[in-house]
Amino acid sequence: MEEVDLLYRAKKLGLNTFFYPKSQIIHLGSASSNGKTFPILQVYKGFLFFYKKHYSKFELFILRLILKLKAIIAYLIGKIKGNRYLIETYEEAFKLV
Repeated sequence: MEEVDLLYRAKKLGLNTFFYPKSQIIHLGSASSNGKTFPILQVYKGFLFFYKKHYSKFELFILRLILKLKAIIAYLIGKIKGNRYLIETYEEAFKLV
């Protein structure tokens, strides 16, 4: 989400932003993840951080509702399919929101 935040702030300042499909960003080390958490949780945390920083409390509330709904649906799919990863990940994601 750091890249999204950077581009969002640049756009708000009136700067032009460009997309170059061959560009790469290399993260050195594992500063953004401790390696034990599920990637989905990092995405949820990133969305929440971004919205807290740039949007109103009402918009953050709507995001939380959407993320909770997504977590519930994915959790139920995990239960139906017996997919432990979905169950554990989205159970944690629901708590996070």
